[in-house]
Amino acid sequence: MNQCMQKFFLAGNPQQGFQGAEQQGREKYYQAHQKGEKQNAGNVFYGIEEEFLVQIFGIDRETARKLRGEDDKRGHIVRVEQGFQVISPPSRREQERREYGPDNGLEETFCSTKLIENINDPSRADIFNPQAGRFNTLTSYDLPILKFLKMSAERGVLYRNALVSPHYKLNAHSILYCTRGEAKIQISDQSGSCVFDEVVREGQMVVVPQNFVIVKQAGEEGFEWVAFRTNDVAMQGTLAGRTSAIRGLPADVISASYRVSREQAMRLKTNREGTLMFESRSGLQRVTAA
Repeated sequence: MNQCMQKFFLAGNPQQGFQGAEQQGREKYYQAHQKGEKQNAGNVFYGIEEEFLVQIFGIDRETARKLRGEDDKRGHIVRVEQGFQVISPPSRREQERREYGPDNGLEETFCSTKLIENINDPSRADIFNPQAGRFNTLTSYDLPILKFLKMSAERGVLYRNALVSPHYKLNAHSILYCTRGEAKIQISDQSGSCVFDEVVREGQMVVVPQNFVIVKQAGEEGFEWVAFRTNDVAMQGTLAGRTSAIRGLPADVISASYRVSREQAMRLKTNREGTLMFESRSGLQRVTAA
């Protein structure tokens, strides 16, 4: 699969307009996971099971069903039944771009470039949640040699029963390898088809294509993994939490998109203050680790 621009939808059911070439581009990946594939409803949340959404967003099951768009036949352009207001920041003068001169050939020579980096150092974690786990990334900014290799890496440690927010890589494919424990992993494509839904254990590997949404929940012994990306500065987007796409949308837009009350929309936006890793909030056999 080429690393090209692809669309995915957070709400609605836009399937009528996206057939043919885009579908053919996913056939090989689907064939390898036909057992786990579920019927396509149109938005990326449909490919994530209801229980995951309840825990990730801290919402009730009714709201989770609406988030998945199970009965939504409106397409990707929806009519707003009641007016809403969008708060926008005041305009300001555009800042001057910082200009960089050409490389002088001295800073990043093969002789002086650092070739070793400890991605497993807990003190250098990019994301840390004492109830959920930690997450380290390694890009060409940290290790310049990766610029020549066109690769980057990540290291994750997830505590018992903790979750990783639904997320996707905007500009890279990923190869995930489990180094310890186990986790239930679901992968959904940009149109909402669940193409992978299995428990991944130590020694197993999963390929996650660009723009496919992945969500993980650790088992009783936790889950640790390392992943390699096909871009030296891989960019990541999340669908839940403080820095997510949902958090950035006005509550009235969420309410109209998912046909939920404004109160439910605010819960979707604000129930999770973390950025990527969340502790479990469900009852039976969901124990978080300190």
